[in-house]
Amino acid sequence: MIERIKPEPKKEEILSVDDIYTPLEEAKEEIWKRWKDIKLRKKMEKYVGKKFFKLFFNKKCPLAIIGRNIASPNNELLYFIEKANKLGLRPLCFEYLDDKFVGQNSDKYYLANIYFFEGKGRNGGNKISTFKLIDVCKEDGKIFRDIKTLSGGSFVSFHHDFLDRLKTKCKRFDGSSWLHENGAVAKKYYYKYLALFAYFGILFEDFVTNKSEKKFLENIVIPHFKKVTKDLGVKPLIVELIGSSQSKDLYWRCYSKDIMKKVVKSGPKKVKCLI
Repeated sequence: MIERIKPEPKKEEILSVDDIYTPLEEAKEEIWKRWKDIKLRKKMEKYVGKKFFKLFFNKKCPLAIIGRNIASPNNELLYFIEKANKLGLRPLCFEYLDDKFVGQNSDKYYLANIYFFEGKGRNGGNKISTFKLIDVCKEDGKIFRDIKTLSGGSFVSFHHDFLDRLKTKCKRFDGSSWLHENGAVAKKYYYKYLALFAYFGILFEDFVTNKSEKKFLENIVIPHFKKVTKDLGVKPLIVELIGSSQSKDLYWRCYSKDIMKKVVKSGPKKVKCLI
């Protein structure tokens, strides 16, 4: 009797952070192919729902999207807008205004304390000027849209007005309601969030692989990336914005010296030391 040997089950593909990114030029070519794919368009409309589809579908061109708590014209956002414009895509910042402000989170901290980059010092350090926008201790734990500046104005409106003055044509979308409808926490909504980039546009992001953020990458990003690819037949298009090794550099959280006067008429307080 001939013994039949069962084939070994295929091992599940193991992805790394590098597998998630698509090269810029390749992503540009691919997103336009998908944009003209009527079958994929109808599939996405059914998948995300007509209401949400209409919010993101633009007949002229796909989107270039960056996800941040508040759209604010720091060096990172201006760099993103520049890239989007070169690709001929409409730049959009996907905001989360119902998120909580946490002063210990560096990205959120630099929205509360405005840092202006003024170039390099004689010894190679960065010349930085600062402007304190809110009382970090007092506002810690509050929802972004409920926070007031030290002058009594809206924290969110300050950043939005700041961006609008520059006339960058970068659109904003507050995804708070949609995120809450899809579970409010990343492990629940991230699947549908990544699905947006299978058709509507390209996500520009830097997934950091340090100890504090590695779990998010391994437990949230990679599993959902694989599931979207399997379910929709195409992978989410994600382009590395700056590079994980450079993305945490303070320069990208700073604002240009040239736009300093547009924000603070009296000028920000100088920092004595070089950061």
